[in-house]
Amino acid sequence: PILHAIHNRSGLVIFALMLGWLALRWQRGALAPLGGRSVLGGAASAWQGRLSGAMHAALYAVLLSQAATGAIASYLY
Repeated sequence: PILHAIHNRSGLVIFALMLGWLALRWQRGALAPLGGRSVLGGAASAWQGRLSGAMHAALYAVLLSQAATGAIASYLY
């Protein structure tokens, strides 16, 4: 039972931290890119910027939905 409680509380903390991070990002905007350069070298193209934004949105959606469904499941269990 103690591990289950720790697991639940950790999930709720992650959920709260993600909500706080999203609130800050919404208020202040995204961080500036590193000089418009790709991680692999060379200039970042437009499609790389769009793909990067989509992947960030998907990551936020997965983290928030995972925490939300975990909280719902723990209270139904």
